[in-house]
Amino acid sequence: VLDKLAMHKAREGVGSWLPTTVTTPLNTIHAALKRIAQRCQRGGPGAQVLGSYLEGPYFTPQNKGAHPPELFRELEIAELDQLIAVSQHTLRVVALAPEKEGALQAIRHLKQQNVRVMLGHSAATWQQTRAAFDAGADGLVHCYNGMTGLHHREPGMVGAGLTDKRAWLELIAD
Repeated sequence: VLDKLAMHKAREGVGSWLPTTVTTPLNTIHAALKRIAQRCQRGGPGAQVLGSYLEGPYFTPQNKGAHPPELFRELEIAELDQLIAVSQHTLRVVALAPEKEGALQAIRHLKQQNVRVMLGHSAATWQQTRAAFDAGADGLVHCYNGMTGLHHREPGMVGAGLTDKRAWLELIAD
């Protein structure tokens, strides 16, 4: 499947990419991370696979999008380390909700492991989002989608992302 996707991406002009997991049972995520790591190491046709992007299961229900909340998990350093190990250190990005318990510690830890952290699928406030950027978070997953919007009394995640020079903003351009 990864080879077919890589060929499709190359036909669309993509030179390299990060296959992305979704919120699913942990054993399914492990299997996907292993397959992505194998593809990274052996190479193959099409666009180059640079590593994996974990979008979920560390979100909150308020802005869940298509992610099933019954599969959301708490942030535990040991579990994050296990994901990094299973990926054979090819895990490049983890998306999470910054208001979850342990989020700031998880962000710092992931950054120490050279894993980028994006914020999303969250009901975080401006202050919680800024605290996550202060801890090392890199930006917002698909800005405006699956997060607190811009309001004059509570600028939310969008306001924090738009006003913080450290933040990268991913957009869905549809």
